[in-house]
Amino acid sequence: DEARHSLPHFMQHKVAVIPNATPLPEYRGAKNRQDTGPFTICSVGRLADDIKQQSILIRALGILRDIFPQWRLCFYGKDAYGEQAGLERLAQQVGLEGRVFFLGEILDVRTAYEQAHIFCLPSRYEGFPVVGVEALRHSLPVVAFADCAAARSLVDSTCGILAEHMTPHSLAQALA
Repeated sequence: DEARHSLPHFMQHKVAVIPNATPLPEYRGAKNRQDTGPFTICSVGRLADDIKQQSILIRALGILRDIFPQWRLCFYGKDAYGEQAGLERLAQQVGLEGRVFFLGEILDVRTAYEQAHIFCLPSRYEGFPVVGVEALRHSLPVVAFADCAAARSLVDSTCGILAEHMTPHSLAQALA
């Protein structure tokens, strides 16, 4: 219901709120992932920077690149709008060559979650963040923006961190 208030006033009365069909998973704490290999941040969703804000996540990792040189970022999702090339250029511009990977659509996303250490949902808004629920079911802590009502309804201090502002610096602080 909270998302209704983010819409223009004239549309709010047209919204029907459907309760979640399934209870949110119980987060049981981060699993012990293999300590060998790179530390992996995972993000799942179509490449649509105006909504999903992948560029903010890339810039945030760029801020942290020297502090956490072992960190890498894996994006999973369709390049539906031809944005991958621009995001790849951004990753190079912020010094993340060889650390940001665009892995496209995959049929079984469980592998992505199982290989990750953190799940990041940098979306401006979401209806219901299914990928966030999936990440929690795989015992991944979720980092998202507090300004995203759907993320705020999913993430609390027991299962992740909400970045205070929708900026690369705020997201970098939350990831760190």
